Amino acid sequence: MLEYFLTAFVPDEEDKVEMARAVLQGVCAMSGGHEMKRVLMFQGPDRPDGFKKIKGLEKTPNGKSFAELQRYLAKQSFFVRLEYPVTKQQFGSGLHFLPLDKESGTLRWTDIPEPVKGEDVHICRKTLDIDNQDNLVSIMGQNSHTFKRDFVEESYIYALDNVQYRLMRNLIFPGDVTPEDVRRDTLPPLSELQPVVPYWTLHLKVLVAEPNPDLATQAINMLASARRGLGTCFDFKQVDRRFFDSRVSVNRASNTTPQQLGKVIPVEKRG
Repeated sequence: MLEYFLTAFVPDEEDKVEMARAVLQGVCAMSGGHEMKRVLMFQGPDRPDGFKKIKGLEKTPNGKSFAELQRYLAKQSFFVRLEYPVTKQQFGSGLHFLPLDKESGTLRWTDIPEPVKGEDVHICRKTLDIDNQDNLVSIMGQNSHTFKRDFVEESYIYALDNVQYRLMRNLIFPGDVTPEDVRRDTLPPLSELQPVVPYWTLHLKVLVAEPNPDLATQAINMLASARRGLGTCFDFKQVDRRFFDSRVSVNRASNTTPQQLGKVIPVEKRG
């Protein structure tokens, strides 16, 4: 799967965020959805060794996806993320969760984006999502992927003509983050979480099912049309592809957290 997206930033100020949401609601003619998820980042080994220990998964619905993931990770180590949905009511409730291995989550891998050409502002990269999978934490450990940090991703999501509009921010937990935090079984009050950066990120996104010049052109045109529909409300910028680089390298800062996007309906070849 390939994803094409545009990027803009909104200051983390209540009036500006509310204005951004109002614009997106008006353009998409929908109230939109609110989504919160706990995200766990895992770092692959310094030397790529693939994702070989998937015995028993080959015949499951996600078997082909794990085999595809193995092909990518055999060539290059990456930061891989696990996602688990949470609700506002769970923050500060004191309720204990089941161990994450007993919960169904999503494994998300993204490649470094293709080089940006000329004045283009869209980004294109390969992506793979493995949904509705349990035992993900154990699977990561069995394949030499080390837990690095967790955070909460909050998003407001809208859609129009197969384009997803996602306004999102990342929130970090109070206190020091240690590898043991993968066993976090309660969530603190939401008010205790702090934004990673002082702005929200707006992504306009289109998924393309397969590498195909016609589908690529269609996706780029859809993004251009969506951008025009927003007028001058947002300043979409050309972002260096290294901002979205999820590869592991020896010189990479240990606290780097690659940016991620959510899912939309893919553009598929017709006929």
